[in-house]
Amino acid sequence: PSGCLTAIGAELQPFIEAAKAAKEIVAVDGCPVKCAKLLLERAQIPARSVVLTELGLTKGKTTVTPELVKEVATKIAKAF
Repeated sequence: PSGCLTAIGAELQPFIEAAKAAKEIVAVDGCPVKCAKLLLERAQIPARSVVLTELGLTKGKTTVTPELVKEVATKIAKAF
């Protein structure tokens, strides 16, 4: 199976096992609550964390464009 955060939260073992076997996982969270990171920790899956609000985006207000996605992806890649 490919990566699916919801399947991990639903405790579907094939997805958890696939995530644990991944070379690296980066949890991308929309705010400082870090739900994605916490969900992965709960499943005992190590992950690095990126919080979009720390990159200057505002959850629910920042307009998502292809250019913004590319910019954020580049920042994440450089951070790790």
